[in-house]
Amino acid sequence: MFGKLMERDLSTQRFKYNLLSKNDRVKTNAKARRMEIAVKIKSLRRIEREMSAKLLAKKAKVNLKTLSKIENGKPVKLDSLLQVVEALDCKLEIEVDL
Repeated sequence: MFGKLMERDLSTQRFKYNLLSKNDRVKTNAKARRMEIAVKIKSLRRIEREMSAKLLAKKAKVNLKTLSKIENGKPVKLDSLLQVVEALDCKLEIEVDL
């Protein structure tokens, strides 16, 4: 009986490990996507629009700290991201695979 309990415990641990591994992969993919967006927004602001961060934050009606988070690939609210994208006269397309 003890051996069977140990097997179940081990299989449960493996299952949990697999879930954590999958979650880690999801976090990594999300971070990569945020960084891709961050690079595009920062280059748009600096190079194409020749706009300071302070001016963009004011135009987008977001806090300068929020804009900094966006440009550094940190998680922010979707509304804030959309406001910044719209202030740059761009659009954000979100694709969902089902």
